[in-house]
Amino acid sequence: MEKPELAKIVIMDSFVIKSSQVAISPQKMNLIASLIRKKGLDYSLNFLAFLPKKGGRILYKLLQGAAKSLTKKKENANDFYLDRVEINQGRIQKRVIYRAKGRADRIKKRYCLINLRLTKKNKKKTDKVSSPSMEAQKEE
Repeated sequence: MEKPELAKIVIMDSFVIKSSQVAISPQKMNLIASLIRKKGLDYSLNFLAFLPKKGGRILYKLLQGAAKSLTKKKENANDFYLDRVEINQGRIQKRVIYRAKGRADRIKKRYCLINLRLTKKNKKKTDKVSSPSMEAQKEE
């Protein structure tokens, strides 16, 4: 008996951007990622353009590439927001600095993994629905 294949879920209104082994610690990158979570793509690009941190430059380049790919697909970049921003720990590069008197100091250079998901904004339709209490007020 053959095993059933897993169903692949394709979300048409969202795009995933992945970047691996970025040379910044996940703790520093998470500080910047928390500033743009659940924000619009255009707001995030404007905000990160003037942020004086290394993580801001990295996320700006990722989002700028995503915005350009959206324009190639004939999508409006203003209609998307950052649904999920994941910053995970990548590999750790270990080095040794030799000191006087036979001692040694260790250096841990941390890398991070970045996963971004852009989702299309839902346009809320404001249909005027009258409630029974409002109808009673109109009759009076």
